[in-house]
Amino acid sequence: MVVTALPGASASDVEKLVTEPLEDAIRKVADIKFSSSTSRENVSFILVRFDEIGAADSTSGSATCAGRSSLPPPRCCRVT
Repeated sequence: MVVTALPGASASDVEKLVTEPLEDAIRKVADIKFSSSTSRENVSFILVRFDEIGAADSTSGSATCAGRSSLPPPRCCRVT
Protein backbone atom coordinates (compact mmCIF):
# COMPACT_ATOMS: atom_id res chain seq x y z
CA MET A 1 0.00 0.00 0.00
CA VAL A 2 1.32 3.40 -0.98
CA VAL A 3 -0.29 6.27 0.89
CA THR A 4 0.53 9.87 0.02
CA ALA A 5 -0.85 13.14 1.33
CA LEU A 6 -1.27 16.48 -0.37
CA PRO A 7 -2.87 18.72 2.28
CA GLY A 8 -5.43 21.18 0.97
CA ALA A 9 -5.76 19.47 -2.42
CA SER A 10 -9.04 18.43 -4.00
CA ALA A 11 -9.57 14.80 -4.99
CA SER A 12 -9.05 15.66 -8.67
CA ASP A 13 -5.78 17.49 -7.91
CA VAL A 14 -4.57 14.55 -5.82
CA GLU A 15 -5.35 12.21 -8.72
CA LYS A 16 -3.58 14.37 -11.32
CA LEU A 17 -0.58 15.45 -9.23
CA VAL A 18 0.05 12.41 -7.05
CA THR A 19 -1.85 9.24 -7.91
CA GLU A 20 -1.29 9.17 -11.68
CA PRO A 21 2.49 9.87 -11.57
CA LEU A 22 2.98 7.20 -8.90
CA GLU A 23 0.84 4.68 -10.78
CA ASP A 24 2.92 5.30 -13.91
CA ALA A 25 6.12 4.56 -11.96
CA ILE A 26 4.64 1.50 -10.28
CA ARG A 27 3.39 0.05 -13.60
CA LYS A 28 7.00 -0.18 -14.77
CA VAL A 29 7.67 -2.79 -12.09
CA ALA A 30 7.62 -6.41 -13.22
CA ASP A 31 5.47 -9.10 -11.58
CA ILE A 32 2.51 -6.89 -10.70
CA LYS A 33 -0.60 -9.01 -10.35
CA PHE A 34 -3.09 -6.28 -9.50
CA SER A 35 -3.21 -2.58 -8.69
CA SER A 36 -5.97 -0.25 -7.61
CA SER A 37 -6.02 3.37 -6.51
CA THR A 38 -8.27 5.84 -4.77
CA SER A 39 -7.81 9.58 -4.75
CA ARG A 40 -9.61 11.62 -2.14
CA GLU A 41 -9.38 15.12 -0.83
CA ASN A 42 -5.85 15.47 0.65
CA VAL A 43 -4.80 11.81 0.20
CA SER A 44 -4.03 9.07 -2.32
CA PHE A 45 -4.09 5.30 -1.74
CA ILE A 46 -2.52 2.82 -4.16
CA LEU A 47 -2.80 -0.91 -3.51
CA VAL A 48 -0.37 -3.13 -5.41
CA ARG A 49 -0.28 -6.92 -5.37
CA PHE A 50 2.71 -8.78 -6.73
CA ASP A 51 2.99 -12.30 -8.14
CA GLU A 52 5.81 -12.97 -5.68
CA ILE A 53 6.48 -11.50 -2.26
CA GLY A 54 10.16 -10.91 -3.11
CA ALA A 55 9.19 -8.66 -6.01
CA ALA A 56 7.39 -6.32 -3.65
CA ASP A 57 10.38 -6.06 -1.34
CA SER A 58 12.96 -5.45 -4.03
CA THR A 59 11.17 -3.23 -6.51
CA SER A 60 8.11 -1.43 -5.16
CA GLY A 61 10.03 0.97 -2.96
CA SER A 62 12.47 1.95 -5.65
CA ALA A 63 9.75 2.38 -8.29
CA THR A 64 7.56 4.45 -6.03
CA CYS A 65 10.39 6.66 -4.85
CA ALA A 66 11.58 7.05 -8.43
CA GLY A 67 8.14 8.43 -9.25
CA ARG A 68 8.29 10.97 -6.46
CA SER A 69 10.41 13.35 -8.56
CA SER A 70 7.20 14.27 -10.39
CA LEU A 71 5.29 14.89 -7.16
CA PRO A 72 4.59 18.31 -5.71
CA PRO A 73 6.62 19.23 -2.58
CA PRO A 74 7.24 17.82 -0.09
CA ARG A 75 8.51 14.79 -1.97
CA CYS A 76 8.34 12.15 0.73
CA CYS A 77 7.18 8.64 0.27
CA ARG A 78 6.76 5.55 2.38
CA VAL A 79 6.08 2.09 1.02
CA THR A 80 4.56 -0.54 3.29
